[in-house]
Amino acid sequence: GGLELMDRLADVLTGLFMLGVAYYGYVFVNSAFTTGLRAQAFNVPVWPFQLAIPLGFLSAAVRYFIYAVWPALRPLPPEFQE
Repeated sequence: GGLELMDRLADVLTGLFMLGVAYYGYVFVNSAFTTGLRAQAFNVPVWPFQLAIPLGFLSAAVRYFIYAVWPALRPLPPEFQE
């Protein structure tokens, strides 16, 4: 019905938002990579640790796109889990 359509639209919009944030996370990590930024205390590059930022948002985007395509995979809200 209409509610399912709204849920799917919300999932697509949320997925697109997460993709946008993942892109800016990539820009952030890429700048640390290209400048050779290193952690002061251990003298190691920081970009491998920062990579969790865009990868986490990309993972969330994929999850929301999956919910938009297959809404049955969405977990039940807490009030319906009992």
